[in-house]
Amino acid sequence: MSFFSSISKKHTELIIDVGSSSVGVAFVTYAQNELPCMLFVTRKEVLFDESIGAADILDKTANLLDIALREATTGAHFTHPDRITISLAAPWYASQVRSVRYTDNGKKFRVTKSLMEGLMQTEYKAFLKDLQASPFFDALNAEIITNSLVESKINGYTVTDSLGSQGTSCVFDVYVAVASSDANKRFRELVHTYFPRARHVRFTAFGFASWLAFRNLFPHTDEYLFLDIGGEITDAMVVRNAVPVSGGSFPYGKHTMLRAFANATGSEGAHALSLCNLYQTKMLGEKERTDIDNVLQSTRKEWHTKLETAIETIETGLLPYKVFVTIDADCAPWFLEMLRNQALRQFVDTSQQFDVTLIDANVVQSYVTIEAQAAPDPFLILLAIANNHL
Repeated sequence: MSFFSSISKKHTELIIDVGSSSVGVAFVTYAQNELPCMLFVTRKEVLFDESIGAADILDKTANLLDIALREATTGAHFTHPDRITISLAAPWYASQVRSVRYTDNGKKFRVTKSLMEGLMQTEYKAFLKDLQASPFFDALNAEIITNSLVESKINGYTVTDSLGSQGTSCVFDVYVAVASSDANKRFRELVHTYFPRARHVRFTAFGFASWLAFRNLFPHTDEYLFLDIGGEITDAMVVRNAVPVSGGSFPYGKHTMLRAFANATGSEGAHALSLCNLYQTKMLGEKERTDIDNVLQSTRKEWHTKLETAIETIETGLLPYKVFVTIDADCAPWFLEMLRNQALRQFVDTSQQFDVTLIDANVVQSYVTIEAQAAPDPFLILLAIANNHL
């Protein structure tokens, strides 16, 4: 599949990545038969020893977005975007893939736009009803950010475009994601502070956008587990036959590990992060590394337990042997080592070779053009690739 844009008119987009403890912003230009071009990139992050509680997470995230937008609009790179997209990572959204089934008592029918929209709206309402039982999400204060058809089957056969098709039965797999109306309003208002002429700010779920990007990056990989390890939250999604089928998240991220490491070494802030980098790259002395290993056993066990619980919740069968992981580079070695060594062994077919791929700048940066002043942020590059198909 081509990575070049098929759009007819060159335009600029502002892409915003809102994570559990960081915010990234990029200006990206698109033009026909050209790769997306990253003009400007910045990312602002909460310090890992600054624990984010539920009460102040919105304020801290909005502050990061304010700083990032101010930086984005104060240089030679500054441009008024034609379109603005805000991608929300966990815990900012809740999602589910729902199967919509329809028959007309054995009669033949034609799939129309109104039929599809009606069925998808029914599933969206059912999804909100399910969310009302969730202690983590306020379904009464939610707005839809993604409601997309990911697969269609007519009479049991997969079709690329079901509109206008005829049959006696149809199944639509729909990816539905919702986010907090209050949070979205706060983010919109900040964007309009810096871009008052922006008519429309659209939202999307990072999991859905990543699936769109992976579909283009890895066109021959139809089954995989995707783990987005954020600052405070890990989000998991299972894809089978090239379609998202299940997902969930749990409260453990790179900051959880860093806080445990700081406690284990009696360090804090930049010194703790520096020690952690030495530890992960095996640059510490053997005794010092062994002492840290012993102290970190409990946090390894906590990670394993929460990951296993999440997998058991979202999947009943064996997992795909292919795993894609997004995480900041400074903590990637620690998590990747656990994943490759033992964390998921009980959930995969042992006859298959377990394969974990870190989605870092080396993997994705050749699919975009990056200006000299822009850093190759893999999260924003994924979103730039996905934006060609949103």
